[in-house]
This record gives sequence, C-alpha cells and structure tokens, in this order.
Amino acid sequence: MNNKKAAIIGAGMSGITLARCLAKEGWEIDLFEKSRGLGGRLSTRRGDGWQCDHGAQYFTARDASFLSEVQHWIHRGWVAPWPASIGIYQEGSFRPSTDPIQRYVGTPRMNEMLQHDLESIRIHRQLRISSMVREDKRWTLLDDAYQPVGLGFHVVLLALPAAQAGQLVHKHSTSLFQTTQSVTMTPSWAAMCTANATRDLEWDALFVNEGPLRWICHDRFKPGREGSDTWLLHATAEWSEAHWDDEPAKVGADLQNAFLALTGITTDAPHMHRWLYADIANPLMLGSVLESESGIGLCGDWLCGGKVQGAWLSGRDLANRILS
Repeated sequence: MNNKKAAIIGAGMSGITLARCLAKEGWEIDLFEKSRGLGGRLSTRRGDGWQCDHGAQYFTARDASFLSEVQHWIHRGWVAPWPASIGIYQEGSFRPSTDPIQRYVGTPRMNEMLQHDLESIRIHRQLRISSMVREDKRWTLLDDAYQPVGLGFHVVLLALPAAQAGQLVHKHSTSLFQTTQSVTMTPSWAAMCTANATRDLEWDALFVNEGPLRWICHDRFKPGREGSDTWLLHATAEWSEAHWDDEPAKVGADLQNAFLALTGITTDAPHMHRWLYADIANPLMLGSVLESESGIGLCGDWLCGGKVQGAWLSGRDLANRILS
C-alpha cells in the first residue's frame, strides 16, 4: 500500500482519526479543512480573557476500543474526566440527573487530542474544496475558484456532514449521494456568555426540556479552563430552525433572557455561533462507506450512531476498509 495517495476532506474527529490510521500504514495524506482550526464541532472559542466550548460539550466512551484510546489521551494530558453535577429542568422544576455515565472533555480545549501526532500528514487549513475531477483513475481537487489544489489522489475520503458530502459526490456516485440524502442533520444556535457575577447553583450544567434552550453549561468549571466566568447556551433544534435567519443580537438576547429566568444570572452581550449541522436526527449504523470503483469513501458520526465516539469509530472503520 506504500506510495498510495489519499485526500481527506474534513479535519474533525473522523477525518483526523482516518488520516492517522492511513499515515501509520505508509499512505501519503493530504488533509483539507475549510476552517482555521481542527476539530469541527470539537471547538473552543477564545477571546480577550475568556474561552468557551461552543460545539460538543463533552463526550462519552462506551465502546471498548474507543475507551482505550481515551485512556491514552488522558495519559498524554489531552483529555480529562469531567465530574460534573448535571441537572435537568422540566415542567417548571429542577432535579439532579441520576445518569452515572463518565463524561470527558479535551484539556485545555475540546480539540486538544486532535492537535498531536500529525507530523506525517500535510494539513491544508482555510481551504474549501468545491469540486472533484477524476481522470485516469486519479482524483484532482478544485478550490472555490476552480483551481487545482491537489493532484493524483488514488482515493478521496469525505469526513464531512452528510449534506456537505452530498454536494461533492452527487456528480460522481448516485449510490453515495443517496446515502448522504438519507440522513437529516439539525441546527443549533450557540451563545457564549460572560457572567456579570457568580452565583452558586446546585449543578454545573443543565439539560433543559422546555423553552428555547436545550443545554446550558458553566464552562469555567470544566477541567483545565482559565479566564472569565463563561456560560454556554445551546438552543433547541426546533427553536434554532425557526429563528435561523434572525439577527444574532436578537437571538442572543432571547437566549440570555431564557438563561436569566432559569438561573438569575445576568451576562454581557453574548458571542454567537450558528451550527448548521449540530446533531443527527437519524444517524446510520453503517460504520463508513467505501466505493472501490470510484475511489470515494465517506466517514463521520452520522454513519456510526452519532457523537464523538461514533466519529472516531467511523474514521477507523473507513481506514480498515481501505487497508483491507
């Protein structure tokens, strides 16, 4: 398999896991990411004296192989258990969550475990791939200006949300396009708020089962965090979709008011982010998909049950399909 060239589009958990697995076996890897940072929804926003995890809030490890990898990350100092007190708000009252599951976070940022062991991988940041062309069983990638940015790839592997993968494969594979169209991904507005004053609460994070919010979290209380007293507010998919085109300032004020009603805590004007592909309504259980005749593969949490664990398992599954 030496001297094989792979283009991987998307540098989230699944894409980086896939890249590491193939590079370890001698593949030549180019990893393309449209954003400045790595990690996708494993994101932490930083500002003047503050930081806040505004995407994935934590992850769990139920699969034995993923749990082993998490223990490796903990040993390296990239991940820590999060012994959070979690609450639930429903029908006008609070109660503690009795779920005993262990939660983990990256330290000091959610994507820390993705920043290492990348020495043999060429990473192209802030580069959006708009289309792909295949000639003589080799792939060329084109940027937004339709200029070649990568040549001679044996395979193109898409570690992207289903809709974004569909945009790239629809001209090349009816089967893969249909797979991407079978999944519905849901949005979420995120508000990152700096508190004006600290107030003691019985919980560090709260699942909210009514109103515009679905989750709030005292980000400052996560392991390894520094800076101002920040809170993360995630809106529900339904509310986010209904208010998707509203002005960010208006959305932020609405979520602030909902947070104030729940906690009594006032905050400064929030920093806002729109996650178009925040979650998966109907994740598949395919692991990954590899179409040998076209040389296109798909991986991502949407193909493997969702969540961070699903993304890691999917990236590894696609690597195993290619290597076998």
